[in-house]
Amino acid sequence: HLPYLTEPFYRADPSRQRKTGGYGLGLYLCRMIAEAHGGALTISSEQNVGTTVTARLPITLASQPEMAED
Repeated sequence: HLPYLTEPFYRADPSRQRKTGGYGLGLYLCRMIAEAHGGALTISSEQNVGTTVTARLPITLASQPEMAED
């Protein structure tokens, strides 16, 4: 399931339906936002232990406005 978790409308649990909530867009949107900012979304999972979703975004420093000299 891991390769498909960030695809739109994908549901890993076939018993989940719209009436139980969710549209299958959450991780897709997270991936799109991360990539739009030059980052990435990674997912790792170990059976009977848990799943980790990590969003990595680059650090960019805002430029300081130049002060006008009097």
